[in-house]
Amino acid sequence: MASSSMQKAASSSYSPPQWKYDVFLSFRGKDTRNNFTSHLYSNLEQRGIDVYLDDRGLERGKTIEPALWQAIEDSRFSIVVFSRDYASSPWCLDELVKIVQCMKEMGHTVLPVFYDVDPSEVADQKGNYKKAFIEHKEKHSGNLDKVKCWSDCLSTVANLSGWDVRNRDESQSIKKIVEYIQCKLSFTLPTISKNLVGIDSRLKVLNEYIDEQANDTLFIGICGMGGMGKTTVARVLYDRIRWQFGGSCFLANVREVFAEKDGLCRLQEQLLSEISMELPTARDSSRRIDLIKRRLRLKKVLLILDDVDDEEQLQMLAAEHGTFGPGSRIIITSRNKHVLDSHGVTRIYEAEKLNDKDALILFSWKAFKRDQPAEDLSELSKQVVGYANGLPLALEVIGSFLHKRGLREWKSAIDRMNDIPDRKIIDVLRISFDGLHELEKKIFLDIACFLKGMKKDRITRLLDSCGFHADIGMQALIEKSLIRVSRDEIRMHNLLQKMGEEIVRCESPEEPGRRSRLCTYKDVCDALKDSTGKIESIFVDLPKAKEAPWNMTAFSKMTKLRLLKIHNVDLSEGPEYLSNELRFLEWHAYPSKSLPACFRLDDLVELYMSCSSIEQLWCGCKISVNLKIINLSNSLYLTNTPDFTGIPNLESLILEGCASLSEVHPSFGRHKKLQFVNLVNCNSFRILPSHLEMESLKVCTLNGCSKLDKFPDIVGNMNCLRELRLDGTAIAELSSSFHCLAGLVLLSMNSCGNLESIPSSISGLKSLKRLDVSDCSELTNIPENLGEVESLEEFDASGTSIRQPPASIFLLKNLKVLSFNGCKRIAVNLTDQVLPSLSGLCSLEELDLRACNLGEGAVPEDIGCLSSLRSLNLSRNNFVSLPKSINQLSRLEKLALNDCVMLESLPEVPLKVQKVKLDGCLRLKEIPDPIKLSSLKRSEFKCLNCWELYKHNGQNNMGLNMLEKYLQGSSPRPGFSIVVPGNEIPGWFTHQSKESSIRVQVPSNYIDGWMGFAACVAFSAYGKSPLFCHFKVDGKENYPSPMYIGCNSMQALSDHLWLFYLSFDYLKELKERENEAYTELELSFHSYERGVKVKNCGVRLVNSPYTPSWQSPTGRLIVASKEAASSYIDSLANSSYCQWMHDVFFSFRGEHTSNNFTHLYTALVQRGIIRGDTELEYLRVIESSLLRDIKESGLSIIKFARDYACSAWWFDELVKIVGFMKKMKSDTVFPVSAVSYNVEQSRVDAQAESYTIVFDKDEEDFSEDMEKVRRWMDILTEVAISSGSESSKRVNGMDWPVGNRFHGTDMEFLLNFRKKVLEENELDIDFEFDVTLEEN
Repeated sequence: MASSSMQKAASSSYSPPQWKYDVFLSFRGKDTRNNFTSHLYSNLEQRGIDVYLDDRGLERGKTIEPALWQAIEDSRFSIVVFSRDYASSPWCLDELVKIVQCMKEMGHTVLPVFYDVDPSEVADQKGNYKKAFIEHKEKHSGNLDKVKCWSDCLSTVANLSGWDVRNRDESQSIKKIVEYIQCKLSFTLPTISKNLVGIDSRLKVLNEYIDEQANDTLFIGICGMGGMGKTTVARVLYDRIRWQFGGSCFLANVREVFAEKDGLCRLQEQLLSEISMELPTARDSSRRIDLIKRRLRLKKVLLILDDVDDEEQLQMLAAEHGTFGPGSRIIITSRNKHVLDSHGVTRIYEAEKLNDKDALILFSWKAFKRDQPAEDLSELSKQVVGYANGLPLALEVIGSFLHKRGLREWKSAIDRMNDIPDRKIIDVLRISFDGLHELEKKIFLDIACFLKGMKKDRITRLLDSCGFHADIGMQALIEKSLIRVSRDEIRMHNLLQKMGEEIVRCESPEEPGRRSRLCTYKDVCDALKDSTGKIESIFVDLPKAKEAPWNMTAFSKMTKLRLLKIHNVDLSEGPEYLSNELRFLEWHAYPSKSLPACFRLDDLVELYMSCSSIEQLWCGCKISVNLKIINLSNSLYLTNTPDFTGIPNLESLILEGCASLSEVHPSFGRHKKLQFVNLVNCNSFRILPSHLEMESLKVCTLNGCSKLDKFPDIVGNMNCLRELRLDGTAIAELSSSFHCLAGLVLLSMNSCGNLESIPSSISGLKSLKRLDVSDCSELTNIPENLGEVESLEEFDASGTSIRQPPASIFLLKNLKVLSFNGCKRIAVNLTDQVLPSLSGLCSLEELDLRACNLGEGAVPEDIGCLSSLRSLNLSRNNFVSLPKSINQLSRLEKLALNDCVMLESLPEVPLKVQKVKLDGCLRLKEIPDPIKLSSLKRSEFKCLNCWELYKHNGQNNMGLNMLEKYLQGSSPRPGFSIVVPGNEIPGWFTHQSKESSIRVQVPSNYIDGWMGFAACVAFSAYGKSPLFCHFKVDGKENYPSPMYIGCNSMQALSDHLWLFYLSFDYLKELKERENEAYTELELSFHSYERGVKVKNCGVRLVNSPYTPSWQSPTGRLIVASKEAASSYIDSLANSSYCQWMHDVFFSFRGEHTSNNFTHLYTALVQRGIIRGDTELEYLRVIESSLLRDIKESGLSIIKFARDYACSAWWFDELVKIVGFMKKMKSDTVFPVSAVSYNVEQSRVDAQAESYTIVFDKDEEDFSEDMEKVRRWMDILTEVAISSGSESSKRVNGMDWPVGNRFHGTDMEFLLNFRKKVLEENELDIDFEFDVTLEEN
């Protein structure tokens, strides 16, 4: 687990070097060499501690200083012995500077010893130290910085914790120092790799658990499966925060050490000595526990107990509440969550696997020693990452193994590990398995080889039937992170599954028939050749059907077989024998007509035989008291069901698609435990038992039983029945006993073509929430008392022949969905041709009145009272207008008015509406202004074939007008879409393409200055299929859910335009790119059907705040030079146009031109050519980005004003423009154009008058850099407009002097020039301009 990008401040993941020395001794030789330092050196050497002494450790031939510096870097500790004259030695002080540097940069530990000098004298440079520094300042007067550095380092080290040995027993002082060093070295932790990937997110969670501000003693647990990185994250956390505590200790591998001889003693000694610097003398573990508690009860400590698997280990290490002082933190890592729970640990972090991105990075570091795989091994690397499934251990082991291996070796290794996992990985994972109870091991292997992915309750039931006590066993596996529950299903890491399969394989590596469990097709084939009685489960699930020449007699030897699943194996015959031990039997396409006659079902729990050749399961009545599920779906030859009296505990019966089944056994109607019945599409089924008394039945589904014409009478208590589905049956009426179904929640009778009425007894269904009688074409009446079913939430009477809906329906306060779609006779019988009042439907969310023949005034005015309404569908009706109160529907999101051919106008729509569908409203002339829409989601208007709307609203500009009005509204503006007739992309879209896709460069500062982007596509739709828009960001498919418009409701009769806008914020939300910037956006339009054809498309970036085109002042750019225009046209035609980030860079002297000569700038902004007004105000602040913008712009316009030359800033800008122009390739268009505003051309050219004065001043200001001033002057001459010619010939491309007039002979040429430039679409040219011709 690792993150190479982790900052030191976030975690101490720095990896120190492998130390060459344990201790470096720094001292003033003449003061302590022959006394204290020599004694200290001898004692350290006697204890086996490697010491570097600066006058003994140098090898011959080495220069002193570099070797000494290297020795300091190679040492774990430095002991600095301060004596009276230490500061008088520059050598010692230089040595000390290096020591402090290593302390700050390399984790070097520095320990001061004050021999015969007071610590304050060293820290503050008093006494002898003061005298020494006076001499140093005199001697090094030219380098006082060095002297100051010496002083700072002295103060730094003197303030560290150390030993003051003045006036103390020297031998005892040395003994303490040596013991301290020895203790620290004995418990030095192994280093952590600095390429830690994915550690930051884990530390973030743990930091919250640690709660550094809390003064209580907190216990924090880290649990998870082996190899998940628990120890790594604990170690990194320990390094990061241990300095905050009075003492700290990391006890590694507690489980392993505890099991060794004297392991507990060593752990207790390490704990006490690391935190309190004291070795316990007591031999008894209990007394050592008491000593630990006494020494640590008032101390704030950080204690890590790594890999604990038993609560006893915590007790023997005194890791209990009350043992440690306030503010202590005890962190325990364990594979067993129960250990943490039972110890009262409430803050538990469950280690998570790496995501695919981090996993690939970690694997790449191990396999390639970099953060991404080699290109030719990229796909294989992704296979390995998928195999490892985020387990750091596996990624590291496999990555290291594959390092520097070739392509063929990689492929071979991956194939091998799919068959036999790596032993290093399995050994780590197996630790948890080996600690399991025997029954827990059986449960684990059954899950790994057979049951993984099933519902937890099903697995529990199956395993209990085997006598495995599944509840406690599975809980133990969950606590030890061997399995997990997700959405009520049992999941297992795929490497744990591989481990389970490997454990089984090792039972008999060469003979599969001698293993307990088989889960591959090959192993089963081999086992059936020579099977034994050891096999307990067989799992064969092939992706597609395959013929197998199996020997069916081999099943007679499998007397211990408990679990059997065979899927997609084609066999010519079935077995003559099946084990009586079977608990689970699933055999897809079972070839026999019945189960073996000798098969006893005593222990069978679940039976699945879909698509089988079964005609009847067995003859007569067989007893199977444990059988819970029978699934014979799509068994086309099944004619008889078993006698259900022998299956008293059956809960689920699934006979869907059994086309030959005509009836069920009479015992079915009296079954007391059956809960779920599915007889869907049993199209020969005719008869149910005449009475039903099934007190446990919850769901009964008879959809598609087209010959079933009667539903039985209800007898007794059937209050458990919640859902009854009778769709597509031939039932003509319901029994009056229906009122007995007091618990019924859903009654669905969709498409019951014979149903004529609903009994009034339906009012007794007090729990009914959904009633569906849609497409019951003969149904004409609904009982008036239906309104008494106050619980009703959904009522669908679509497609019925109802004439008069009961008034009571419109008073149902809990009704949420009401549909009369296609009830054309309703309006004929309405009183006064108006629907009843809707005000009583206070909870209604969806109202569907499509095709109800509603005329003008039929929709009541009080429709605005439906305060909960979210969807209103009034399509295919005949009204001319709608009540204005519709705009009061504050929660309305969808309004559908498709094919309302008489509709002429719409009132204002509610502010939060998201979709307005108006397809086929042929007379509609106007639609609501979208400026007031305030939905937090995208809004959409769809107007296919709305021709009057097209004619009365600017034709091709109508969609653009609506789009611009939306953009004018108040924020947020997340998105807007409109589809209208039209065939021409408006010129407002600055980037256009004749293809079905288009790319646009996104400015680097899009977050600050831009709202989003708008797009337009012209298409024809001759079929009924949707048109999709897919997004790519920086060439990647980041948005798997594309935008689309549906043309499936009707056929578009001509070309249409789809215009839409999306904010950049909305794009972020699509794929959570909040912290990522992007530079290129690509849109592609297509349909999956041939009937939709894309003609062309366009896109435009929308700046913020948005100014609509009709409010922008008109700017005119006058082209003057025929020669320049001709040259420019030739360049466009012959060059490979550069993809500029910006189209124009505008250079001007702001003080004299920014507030008056702005029409040019405004015109360019209006056309999306240059960026917004904010840059006018802040140009001076953004010099670096300004010069970058010059390089990224396709055209520079230089505007010369009277005092342009007064600014060194603007001349630097000019140098950049011309310099870049000269560096461009000869075939690349980079025109530079000059505009003279209020200065004569000759003055610019010759630097006359104000220009001369400015240059004189510049020569004084830049006397040291005259070359720079001369460069300014030369460039100014080069780009200035040449004088003496009315048409003004240009040196560099084009010349646009403001105010020149053109002769009539020039007009035709200029018109052709304008046309030519605007036609250069294939070059993706964004720069557009108007040519204004002025007559003499």
